[in-house]
Amino acid sequence: PITPWERFVRSFLIVTLVSALLLALAPPFSWDAINYHLVVPQHYIEAGAIVQNLDNHFFGFPQNMEMLYGLLMMIGSDRAPAVLHFMMGLFSLIAIYNLVRRYSSSKAASVSVLVLMASFNLWQLFGWSYVDLSLMTYGTASIIAIQQWLEREQNKHHWIAIAAIAASLAAGIKY
Repeated sequence: PITPWERFVRSFLIVTLVSALLLALAPPFSWDAINYHLVVPQHYIEAGAIVQNLDNHFFGFPQNMEMLYGLLMMIGSDRAPAVLHFMMGLFSLIAIYNLVRRYSSSKAASVSVLVLMASFNLWQLFGWSYVDLSLMTYGTASIIAIQQWLEREQNKHHWIAIAAIAASLAAGIKY
């Protein structure tokens, strides 16, 4: 049976995630998105190559997600990157929930996800074309892979490779 607490957590998550998805489907409006997260890939698309831009110092930051945003913008619209960012955040919430549940309980896992989603403007990040949630997703995947590597007795070497790949992707997203 579902307890009132679980009902509250589910309701809160549904409201915040639906609100964030509506933001993701709206035209881009967040400062970082319209100043560089979407400008960088649009500039590359227009140039037909990865070129340098000395007018915008944000072009010097790691751009793993901006490359994915550029691919989506070539085949979709400027709204598609926000939906990808939303999905990355959703993957990380699912991963964090399952990681906490594995080592404690479903109530603790619910609280961990609730604390994340109730923190200042994290739910809004789900609706913006930013890179922060993909960093959280790759970081969480790296932690899960390291945990699997530590717990396995046999055939565990691929887990350290997965951890290294996920950590490398995370490092290529932010400074």
